[in-house]
Amino acid sequence: MIRSITGYEMHLAPQLRVRVAPRTNGFSTALLDPLIILAPMRSYSTVVSAMLGQHPQMYSLTETHLFTCDTMWEWWTLYRENYKLLGQGLLRAVAELIMGYQTEGTIEQARRWILRRLTWPTAEVFRALARRVDPSVLIDKSPLMVKSMRHLQRAHAEFPRARFLHLTRHPVTFGYSYLKFFESLGIRLTVDPQVVWHTQHSTILAFLETVPESQQLRIRGEDVLASPDQHLARIANWIGLRTSPDAIQQMKHPEQSPFANIGPTNAPLGGDPAFLNNPKLHPGVHKSPSLQGSLPWRRDGGKFTAEVRAIAEQFGYD
Repeated sequence: MIRSITGYEMHLAPQLRVRVAPRTNGFSTALLDPLIILAPMRSYSTVVSAMLGQHPQMYSLTETHLFTCDTMWEWWTLYRENYKLLGQGLLRAVAELIMGYQTEGTIEQARRWILRRLTWPTAEVFRALARRVDPSVLIDKSPLMVKSMRHLQRAHAEFPRARFLHLTRHPVTFGYSYLKFFESLGIRLTVDPQVVWHTQHSTILAFLETVPESQQLRIRGEDVLASPDQHLARIANWIGLRTSPDAIQQMKHPEQSPFANIGPTNAPLGGDPAFLNNPKLHPGVHKSPSLQGSLPWRRDGGKFTAEVRAIAEQFGYD
């Protein structure tokens, strides 16, 4: 249930009741054709997104979670109250792109900027950010988006020419990373991570059946890290961007992203904390474990279900 706006917030947002963003008309091709990365969390999406964002013709955002909500009012209620940590990515993006840089002061300005736009559809905020980097292709990477078909459909409806990069990770290493991440937060999970992997990739696959083939590409995150020159060029070529050696070289330096660090104290995150603390590319061969045998996190000797193995094999894992 959406709560009412406090008097303090109304004071910060004097245009709240009257300002509605106009629909998009006359945007450049880049504004109409964003790149949206589809991947469950712990799937190399933070580093891959940062790498792509260093291409001279692309710009990568932090995790904004904009497409998980219809309106900014809904977003504000969800991510600035119940899940405050998840709201930091948009604050950093607004501070960087609208205010020009990220400090405690501009993060507070970004918060006020959002408050003045609570009646806006979330897609209009995305467009406002896209205008700031035009003609570069804006990249969105928000793992919560793949938890619901509605989120994916919302993005496609607003940007019917968007390109969708389906990023995968082997279900064994995904499971390890997924459990380790929550353990670092002091959270002991009872769900088998293979359930998360299967559910979210199944949602992505069902959604992509509705997207033209020319607007989708699947790539294994392990391949990007093992052979960045080859696979970064493949992605850039698919989008229709330059694949010159200098463009590929720039993408191999994700640490150059304005978001590849711990941010101001009032919005330090917005992505994978491990990457933010050590944002350089660490290329190398990523050996894939077997899909067969008992799962290392299962004490009962449990294995992957047939459904998980089928999808993993479809992605090229064995």
